[in-house]
Amino acid sequence: FRGQGIRSVVNVPMIAGGQVVGLIGFEAVQSQEMRWRADETATFMVLQDFFTNALRRKQVGKELQRANRILRAVTECNDALVRAKDEDALLRDVCRIVVEAGGYKMAWIGIAMNDEDKSIQPIAQWGLDGGYLAGLSPSWADTERGQGPAGRAIRTRTPVAVPSAVPAGSRGPRSTA
Repeated sequence: FRGQGIRSVVNVPMIAGGQVVGLIGFEAVQSQEMRWRADETATFMVLQDFFTNALRRKQVGKELQRANRILRAVTECNDALVRAKDEDALLRDVCRIVVEAGGYKMAWIGIAMNDEDKSIQPIAQWGLDGGYLAGLSPSWADTERGQGPAGRAIRTRTPVAVPSAVPAGSRGPRSTA
């Protein structure tokens, strides 16, 4: 602090819904007094409320947009079900709708096969996959090859989410399958 001429600091936590979401920092430099008056800290608390509410509104807006995308995708999938002429077309339409209305990069549907390898056969997909499905060869066997998210989801009968599955500069999702 001294190297930058800072003589004193006040940090005010930003609290929303009982959770700390950040802080606001104020610094006094050499030309200012080192003591913080009570009216200054009270003003900082008002600013904290203002900034916290702005952040919450932004977060709620993003959550509302996401919920609306999901609702639109579900509605369009219901419409596709009513219009479907055959199962293959329906599955392709569902993948397309999830990508286009849901805002996802890719969607695919696979069938758990009961063959020796317990393979997962992709039967429909839409969106950019960068060759992901062609080179995947997924399995749901309880082996090293079956430890990817698709295999784990089938084996455990529960959703498997992998955050940040696509490293920067990568062409497609990573999987241990």
